[in-house]
Amino acid sequence: METLLELVDVRDPRGGGGRRKHVFKEILAIAILAKLSGAQTFNEMEDFGKCRRDWLGTFLSLPHGIPSHDTFNRAIRTIPVREFEARFRALAEAMRAKAAKNGVEEPQPPQRIVAIDGKAVRRAGSPGKAPIIVGAWDEHTGIALGQEQVAEKSNEITAIPRLLTGIDIRGAIVTTDAMGCQKETTRLIVAGGADYMLALKGNHGLAEEEMRSFMEDAIANTPERLAFHETHDKGHGRLETRRCWQSADLGWFADRSLWTGLQSVCMVESTRSIGDATSTERRLFLCSMAPDAPKAMKTGRGHWGIENRLHHKLDVQLEEDFSRARSGNAPRNLATIRRTVLNILGRDAQGRGVRRCQKNAAWNSACLEEMLAALN
Repeated sequence: METLLELVDVRDPRGGGGRRKHVFKEILAIAILAKLSGAQTFNEMEDFGKCRRDWLGTFLSLPHGIPSHDTFNRAIRTIPVREFEARFRALAEAMRAKAAKNGVEEPQPPQRIVAIDGKAVRRAGSPGKAPIIVGAWDEHTGIALGQEQVAEKSNEITAIPRLLTGIDIRGAIVTTDAMGCQKETTRLIVAGGADYMLALKGNHGLAEEEMRSFMEDAIANTPERLAFHETHDKGHGRLETRRCWQSADLGWFADRSLWTGLQSVCMVESTRSIGDATSTERRLFLCSMAPDAPKAMKTGRGHWGIENRLHHKLDVQLEEDFSRARSGNAPRNLATIRRTVLNILGRDAQGRGVRRCQKNAAWNSACLEEMLAALN
């Protein structure tokens, strides 16, 4: 419980005046505990608090009982974003290091993958203006490392640098989609002691055209000069063949010197066959690593874990897309709370999954205490 109370021990934004019935950090602690137990709304946070008042009173002062749903709403939209996020990142990194040391399900790979991607909170904004949260996720341990909200009238390009400079990426391979493939991004990644594998698409115009032309020509005419790897997966009526070609020949690339640390370029081809239907996709990447096609293919596939293992859970199991909280700092702070919850639930020693863990936490205080004890 101590670690949870440290996480929420942020500055009280209410100031010294006015009537303050509840201890600010206790409001936040109850909110997180309620989320761990399956609460989705501010009303449900209040319900959780009332149902568990006796238990909460064993470690919280609760000078005026349980806060109302309106109080939870006001508190969460006024949490100091930077301070709360800094505490989250410190806890997330400690959890990641502990999980990596303990081996999780398999030994720590030579280079871990840190995937960066954006996610819209669709109902938390007006039509066409849903808040976008750019997050970093550790592929090996499944831990969300940090997030930044994209400012209005801006895009992910401006949020990614703030995120990169606020998390520990030393020794990792950082992956992004095409929006994150920027010259400044490569500089920050290398400065942070990491490698990168960044998707390159049409938003880079001439660079994408040059690279696609070079790789397709090399594959057709001089394949022996390329590092190559191929895999086949079959299941659920689908056959998927993946091929990866990688080259350290960059003499053709006019802007090579502008991409810090660039050592190779890579093309990954995915061919999917379902019945009589076959589709093929070729994706391009800029890499700071020397050619190693098996490693590049594994890294490219690892990036999608942020979609399948983080974003999917946020929407399906924590109902992030249904959140209508849009005032003040609420979208950003709720995003941080949800990722805190997933980080905690993901450490369940019994591997029960998010929903089962939440139900066990709701049914039994001892289960909730056990989950929190894993933070220490």
